[in-house]
Amino acid sequence: MNRIEQIALMANYNQWMNRKVYDAAGTLTDAQLILDRQAFFGSILGTLNHLMLGDTVWLKRFAEHPADFSALAPLSAIATPADLKQLAFADLSELSAHRAWLDQLIVEWAHSLHESHLDQHLRYHNMRGAAAEKTLLRAAGAFLQPPDPPPGAGDNTADPGGGGRRYYRPAGAD
Repeated sequence: MNRIEQIALMANYNQWMNRKVYDAAGTLTDAQLILDRQAFFGSILGTLNHLMLGDTVWLKRFAEHPADFSALAPLSAIATPADLKQLAFADLSELSAHRAWLDQLIVEWAHSLHESHLDQHLRYHNMRGAAAEKTLLRAAGAFLQPPDPPPGAGDNTADPGGGGRRYYRPAGAD
């Protein structure tokens, strides 16, 4: 599998897994979603907002890449989040719809990449304002890389995109 195929596979996996996460969150009551769980971002809803805001920040950075990715043009209508702890969506259904839209943008962007884009440098400022620079490959890999499975958890099963890579899936997951 080449580098472009790997990024596209990770984007498809990201979309698939986010659907699973939001489906699971949809089974919770509003009270369960907003309950302060003493986590970094308070509640489940706060954590889902944080993940969406972080993805928005990265996608807006990718939109500034010299390749000028047209798939990311719709992001120009959205302000760059100033804080990753803000509650951008207080309603799960609105957040879920936005997440689905964002995930589709990620998939379209990943499928629009060309090999020549990956080694070009992406210059940006982090959330604290410090200048940073990475190749697009390194930034995209960090953005889309699925987490490692926790020790002793679940099985290792084939990915949903049929690309041959194996991903952690908890026991009993469909």
